[in-house]
Amino acid sequence: MPRRRSLLRGLFIWLARVLSPRPHDRPAGSGRGPERQPGDEMVTTPLAHDVDDAPLSRDLSANVERMEKAWHHAADLVVRRFGISGGPRAALVFLKGQVDDARLDLSVVRPLQRVPLDGKDKAPMDRLVEHLEERAVHTVHLEVLSSFADAVDRVAHGYAVLLVDGEAEALAINVYTRPHRAVEEPGTEQVVRGPREGFVEDLDTNLALMRARVRHPALRFLAYRFGRYSQTRVRVLYLDGRTPPALVEEVRQRLERIEIDAIIESSYIEELIEDAPYSPFPQMLPTERPDVAAAALYEGRVVILTDGSPFALIAPVTFWSLLQASEDYYQRHLLSSFLRLLRVVLIISSVTLPALYIAAVIFHHGMLPTPLLITIAASRERVPLPAALEIFLFEVAFEAFREAGVRLPRSVGQTVGIVGGIIIGQAAVQAGLISAPVIVVIALTGLASFATPHAGLAGSMRILRFFLILMAASFGLYGILIGGGLIQVHLLALRSFGIPYLWPLSPLDLRSLKDILVRWPIWGLWSAPRPEPETADRADGAGAGGGTDPGTAAGPGSGETGSPSGAQPRRIGTPLRPQPPPGPRETRGPVRGAGRRR
Repeated sequence: MPRRRSLLRGLFIWLARVLSPRPHDRPAGSGRGPERQPGDEMVTTPLAHDVDDAPLSRDLSANVERMEKAWHHAADLVVRRFGISGGPRAALVFLKGQVDDARLDLSVVRPLQRVPLDGKDKAPMDRLVEHLEERAVHTVHLEVLSSFADAVDRVAHGYAVLLVDGEAEALAINVYTRPHRAVEEPGTEQVVRGPREGFVEDLDTNLALMRARVRHPALRFLAYRFGRYSQTRVRVLYLDGRTPPALVEEVRQRLERIEIDAIIESSYIEELIEDAPYSPFPQMLPTERPDVAAAALYEGRVVILTDGSPFALIAPVTFWSLLQASEDYYQRHLLSSFLRLLRVVLIISSVTLPALYIAAVIFHHGMLPTPLLITIAASRERVPLPAALEIFLFEVAFEAFREAGVRLPRSVGQTVGIVGGIIIGQAAVQAGLISAPVIVVIALTGLASFATPHAGLAGSMRILRFFLILMAASFGLYGILIGGGLIQVHLLALRSFGIPYLWPLSPLDLRSLKDILVRWPIWGLWSAPRPEPETADRADGAGAGGGTDPGTAAGPGSGETGSPSGAQPRRIGTPLRPQPPPGPRETRGPVRGAGRRR
């Protein structure tokens, strides 16, 4: 049966629809527009909205003056005038530090100064393009422009724009370069055995890393540029024939709704297109590892790369994907299965251990053995605070130590966090402000929380830990059960781009359980299906993810497995379309302002 919204959610959606702008309030030109081919870039807020979009003039001096005025005579704007051999004057306009000077001189300026022209030839633009294509081997891309706004846009993106006297067109030459750090091992997803390469802040380098792992022409790109001021490049990667078309269409529709002033990091995009913005659980998987992103493509998912961010976004994800590390697929399956089970136990303990201590000490003394209960009572004899407040305050202090260790320089952050925690904890026990069992519980909780393989899930567990502490302090063990039930209900209702968050346990898919809590050998994972978005006509039947045809092979960081590359995706009579995500996304309109929703 399709999911029914509660009365409270219905009232919230109605109120949001009343207060939010209508679709016809969107500015002109913000619609979908003509159908695009894979690889064509879509600009949500082009510079033509802020820059004069008149055609270029045939007068070189007028064009240069307009360019300098558009950039307000910026200190890093370079206008390099020179003469074409036997022809008219020309000027190269570019931003200092955004182009490769040596490549510009070798591949552009010198060939242009040797253009074979006679007295009657006025060096039309097509002749210059032909000469550069023949002589300038190192020039990657040439583009003829007729609009002044397009010329300003290419200069902003690191191109060198060639303006020729007597020509109403300009030539954009791609000699872009940007200083960036070298490819190195990610600091957040380190492995003992596995690749040591990680994404960097340069989009072109990240695309090259993905191409090195997916050497097949079926790799497709959707190109976007977001941000009125940032003009941030974004690429959506998927494998044609592997990724369900409905998933690609859903991602495309969500991205094309974005209208924002600036995109600084991939987290902006994650927050703008996720299904449930108020859920503590992440619905997209950020990763710094190209091998994890490549494995996601093999499984029929999409990968979103953002210029300026070393984190790629993988969609959709399930809860079990967040419990798995990339190294699980690089070790023997017996060891990987043991570590997965241990990881699950530690993650559950990191959420419930403080709440269980409160419930046992305050409400249910029979849960503890008598010697242990006597020891705890003796240690709490001098403590003036209730057990619940004691746990809550020291948990807040532990989070403060964690935050301080992250914000301080790396050389002293860990030392300050560990030494400060030991000294303050010991002093608090000696002063009678806190009991020793509480320190043991908080320390074990913190140690268990470090076993979470993904930072997004770790943040969710930290929030839920405080929630269960409050429930246990109010109702004891019954409060923990009620809180756990509410969390389970939320997980059952949660979707990630049309995929149930608890798939393959809900809905149940027995063949896909091979790669959830344990990892079967690689040779035993080829027959498991991959998840597919839910549709209205399948909601009453088999459910999402219950495909009968095999999917793709298992890979690092995945929660689902598949079949060999020769298998074809499942064909359905009606096209797959994910159900609309619940809640605020149904009324999400244009977004204005960096990181803010209207």
